Amino acid sequence: MSARTNGTNLPLLISQAELSLWFYSELLVTVIGVILNFVTFVMILRTSSLRAGSGILIMHQAFSYGAICLVDFLLNPFFVYLQFHNRLVIPSSVCLYSEAVADIFLQVPYWAMAILALNRLIAVSFPYHYPRFTTKPAVYSCIGFCWFMALVSVIPISLGWTGHFHMSASGRCSHIPNAIGVPYESFLTVAQRIVSGGSYILIGLKIIGLHIQRRRNKNVAPEKNNSRRKACQEGTMKRRMDIVKMLFASYLWFQACSLPLVVIVTYYPRIYRVPSANLWLRFLSICQFSLDPIIFYILNKEFRQGYHRLFRTWVVTVREHSGIVHPASFGRRLTVSIRHNSNFLLRSKANGRFGGRREMLRRVLASRTSAST
Repeated sequence: MSARTNGTNLPLLISQAELSLWFYSELLVTVIGVILNFVTFVMILRTSSLRAGSGILIMHQAFSYGAICLVDFLLNPFFVYLQFHNRLVIPSSVCLYSEAVADIFLQVPYWAMAILALNRLIAVSFPYHYPRFTTKPAVYSCIGFCWFMALVSVIPISLGWTGHFHMSASGRCSHIPNAIGVPYESFLTVAQRIVSGGSYILIGLKIIGLHIQRRRNKNVAPEKNNSRRKACQEGTMKRRMDIVKMLFASYLWFQACSLPLVVIVTYYPRIYRVPSANLWLRFLSICQFSLDPIIFYILNKEFRQGYHRLFRTWVVTVREHSGIVHPASFGRRLTVSIRHNSNFLLRSKANGRFGGRREMLRRVLASRTSAST
């Protein structure tokens, strides 16, 4: 058991067993987050249907989530472990550089989530004008805006205008805000949440309005000439609503993981100074980025099919490189080979070259089976 104080005569206690549990849990979650978000990024990149609409923005969000998991994996667990296990005092000057990088990669996902919420609001509320916001210049401008806002928001913090950095007793880099830093950090947090939450509230009101309008028009017979067009529009709207449902569930997961940290830091700072609470609150906040692809897999059929196709492609590639022929591909190639050789056999039998079709098929099966083994 190691006991320290944080300058306020508050005892800071954490056992070696709890520290080890947190350390390996943090490593496991961050590694899973890097892998899952990388798979999501590659899956959307390889699936043209998922890149349409908000697909590139979702791909960018997966990249930013994986990046913050990687940064957290490289910085936080090892700082804490060195501080406690090896009794190595890390100077606070290290936080100036490490936190500048971490804050940039932390701000990008927040702004990416806000941009995606606005994107869904436009898709649901203005469906006829939405294609204008899905062009490559518009999408890349949104991505550039996320990184620009992240860089701009970190500059005052890195220059020391909003406070100073301090290496806490738990091995975490903490930002001690001054009179300017408190409203500045509150503005950043509130602005991102207002954009995201406000967009989803407006989407919910729009959905309620559409539902009421659909019930009123239920008994009105549609025109025959517009039936196909209406079916196409309903299919497009259903796909957009599936994306809304998925992203809204992701937003709720984000709030569930991040709100405890925000509330405790704002209203109960003495609890946050306790290393045990500090570590596990930070662990909960990193879960919001690591496990987000699981929500995509569960709630969206197209994403689920995309994950399956990517996995099958990787399995076939690995088996072919290792010399093992995939059963499905072997069966398809065998069928084509049998058809080709059967036609050749019928032509050759007329010329008296072979003894019969059955013998030819037996030879083809025997040669293919020996090749696969």
